[in-house]
Amino acid sequence: MDNWREEAAAIKARLAVQHLALKALVQSHPDPGRLLDAWRNLQADSVTAAYAPAADSRHSEWLTARVQVLAEEWTQELERRRSASLAASAPHHRHRAWRPRARATDRRRPGLRRGDPGPRPPRA
Repeated sequence: MDNWREEAAAIKARLAVQHLALKALVQSHPDPGRLLDAWRNLQADSVTAAYAPAADSRHSEWLTARVQVLAEEWTQELERRRSASLAASAPHHRHRAWRPRARATDRRRPGLRRGDPGPRPPRA
């Protein structure tokens, strides 16, 4: 009786390690969008059906539903990672109103033009 409990504990431990490895992969992948696309392609691939539980299993419907839930959770995790990556790569600009660049003549006193000696002293 204890043998199946030990096997279940070993499977849970293996699953936990795989879960951590996948999280590390997702967090370190340079292109989360490409990773998400690959994940979706794998889910849609007919080869994935080969990994589905056997049809004669008593709990095959429950297990299939559980696999679906876990796959959806990973899809959401990948989408969050892609969104965070896109937000981080977006340029951060401070909003400033547009105005024309100042010219060299605009920086001097108003009314002065090039070659103009400046204001004349008042006549007495």
